[in-house]
Amino acid sequence: MVKLSDEDAHWLYPQQPLEKITRHILRLGAGLVAITRGADGSMLSTQDTQVVVPPVRAAVADTIGAGDSYMSALIYGLLMRGADGLAPSVLEALGRMASKAAAITVSRPGAPPPTLEELQSVVPEQRPAHQ
Repeated sequence: MVKLSDEDAHWLYPQQPLEKITRHILRLGAGLVAITRGADGSMLSTQDTQVVVPPVRAAVADTIGAGDSYMSALIYGLLMRGADGLAPSVLEALGRMASKAAAITVSRPGAPPPTLEELQSVVPEQRPAHQ
């Protein structure tokens, strides 16, 4: 899995559209590419599908940690899904949870990440894969 912001993507591959950058990263061997686009949401892509996740609106107190919270929630969601695969509906649910985590983080001064309870309240159907 590769996660980068649109700013990172354009720094690495100037003048290239995000879709082309995503396809290139997938060809390099990534199974999942997540590109965050700030107030424009995010994009999650595999070899077979691409979903665009709308942003979660939040009153911004501090932008530090938004990307880290997004990535942490994405990893958490992948771990909890187990062997469900990465169908479009799964990617969309993962992206919504990760976006919500980032929105919670930026809404607080000092940018503390969301708690496990906050994430589970966003996506209550998530259960550990080993249960």
